[in-house]
Amino acid sequence: MTASVVLALSTSLGVAHVLALRIQGQWPAQWAQVHGLGAALCFEFRIEDYRQQSLELLPRLQQAMVQANLTPADIAVIGVDTGPGGFTSLRTACGVAQGLSVAWAKPVVPVCSLHAMAVQALVTGQHAAQGECVSAIDARLNEVYVARIDWERETPFLSPGLMAIDQWPAYATTRAQVVCDAALLELLAREAQSTTAQPQSLVQAHRPALGVAYLAFQGLSTGQVHGPEACQPMYVRDKVAQTTQERMAERHGHL
Repeated sequence: MTASVVLALSTSLGVAHVLALRIQGQWPAQWAQVHGLGAALCFEFRIEDYRQQSLELLPRLQQAMVQANLTPADIAVIGVDTGPGGFTSLRTACGVAQGLSVAWAKPVVPVCSLHAMAVQALVTGQHAAQGECVSAIDARLNEVYVARIDWERETPFLSPGLMAIDQWPAYATTRAQVVCDAALLELLAREAQSTTAQPQSLVQAHRPALGVAYLAFQGLSTGQVHGPEACQPMYVRDKVAQTTQERMAERHGHL
């Protein structure tokens, strides 16, 4: 059975996480069977400083491919995390994925960051493919990006939305499985000091590109792939950042 090498890019959590995964097998009928796929890591790297991502991502990727003895011809599909997430980082990932898709003549699979986080928790054994999972990312501006994933549904991934950050701890503690970024994990940890309510399984998304890779392989297997024009940042809200005036006012205690 032919194996497919999936290139996965994720930047929504601020850190650029890139990996190539060689996946073998037929896409299962249920997510609970996803562990039956054969998967071998070709390479993996991170760029911690979001300000360096636009400069370093392509050179690091080229270096990693050479070290892994991979060429563009080996790549079957490019998976890219299109958000929601950090504004600058999202544009970097989408731009790189578009460029590679054009240069290599490869299809792309755009992936929601919150869905990729849930899949990462599933394939690493942190969560089970049963019941409901909640993924969340600190959206800044006192808000949280949230998505529910219902593993019992034929199409488990529900649309992402926004929530006020002061509502997040109470919401999260009523869910059995929660995966979130470091900022929201810290918030829940502080909340735990004043309450006994906690999710049964609370994990941090350390390897989001792993979830992107599996979702991209699903897209490849089911014929749901796209051209480079599909790599567009996903914006859950119209306002993605504070204006300079708002930042100055907040700094001086006016907001």
